Amino acid sequence: MPRGSGEQTSHQRICDLLGAVVSGLWLGVFLGWTRNTGDVYQSDFAKCVVFATASFLVAAVVVIWTKARLPISKWVLIAVLGSLISFVLIVLIPNAKYAWEFRVYARLLPFLLDYVPQQTLGLVVSVAIDTVVVLPVMTLFHYLPRMLRIGKETSSR
Repeated sequence: MPRGSGEQTSHQRICDLLGAVVSGLWLGVFLGWTRNTGDVYQSDFAKCVVFATASFLVAAVVVIWTKARLPISKWVLIAVLGSLISFVLIVLIPNAKYAWEFRVYARLLPFLLDYVPQQTLGLVVSVAIDTVVVLPVMTLFHYLPRMLRIGKETSSR
């Protein structure tokens, strides 16, 4: 970022966007590999990779082009939002669909009183773990322009 400015350069935006895509791929592979206790099913694996990558891409596009000043760095927010969207798409929606199929067999109110806290705890823990998994990748891509000195003018004396 230029000093004294909250604006990102185009190089930083591109690197953050690439970092989001690579983070989504990495998280998708991680979830696809660990989700079924080592048994990899191609359709589930591909779904995890595609949904995670799409989640991070959506989060990146929304956050990067937001004009508002945010209390945390945009690349950290991309990691958290991407993890949250991934959880909703990969875990929460399939679990809710599965639970809804069996609602007839259980009394609905006791079932919901048990189900909602479990899913809320799962959301918090999963988003925290997934964010920790992708933060090194996001960090690398965010600081890549600085490491390569892209976008800085070099002065020759």
